[in-house]
Amino acid sequence: MKKIDDLMTTAQAAAYLGVSKSALDQACNRRKIPFYKPFRARLFDNADLDDFLNGSKVPAESGVACNE
Repeated sequence: MKKIDDLMTTAQAAAYLGVSKSALDQACNRRKIPFYKPFRARLFDNADLDDFLNGSKVPAESGVACNE
């Protein structure tokens, strides 16, 4: 079990992911990102956020360049 001190708040997790708090709340409501809720506040494990980011990676096709 994780210690509460090792977990991130919603604001910290949103900043880590580079999204708004409301976007993170929506992802949580759709159960896309795991979280702890020991009291009323959602808390996030850094490893779970990394897994979410890695799981949403879209592979590139070979020979195709991206223009940004």
